[in-house]
Amino acid sequence: MTASITEQDNPYIIGVPIQKPESFFGREDLFRFIQDNLKQNAKVILLHGQRRIGKSSVLLQVHNFVQLEEFFFVFLSLEGKSRKSVSDVLYEIASEILEYLEDEFELEVDGVMIPSKKEL
Repeated sequence: MTASITEQDNPYIIGVPIQKPESFFGREDLFRFIQDNLKQNAKVILLHGQRRIGKSSVLLQVHNFVQLEEFFFVFLSLEGKSRKSVSDVLYEIASEILEYLEDEFELEVDGVMIPSKKEL
C-alpha cells in the first residue's frame, strides 16, 4: 500500500504583517472574542503571544473583521518609542489618530485640539 502525499499551500506568511484581508486566514474565533468584548463595554482587551505569531497582522485586520458602527479601529505601533517621554508618545498617538480619522473616514477634525506636549 502506497501513501499519497498532497501538497497544500501554507496560507501563513512569515515576514511583514499582513495588510490585505484576502491574504489573511483563520482567527475568526479571536475576532468574535474581540467583537463580543467590545459589545460588552470591556475596558481592556489584551492581545499577547510569542514573537512572530501574527499579533500585528491581527491588529491590522480588526477593522475588516469586527463590524461595530460605534467604533473606529486605528492601528498604532509603539515600536521605537521606548526612549521617548510619555508626553511625546501621547502627542504622537493623538496626532496619528486624528490623521487616520481624517484620511480614512474623511472626518473633519480641524476643530479638534491636541494638548501641547507640555500639557500632556
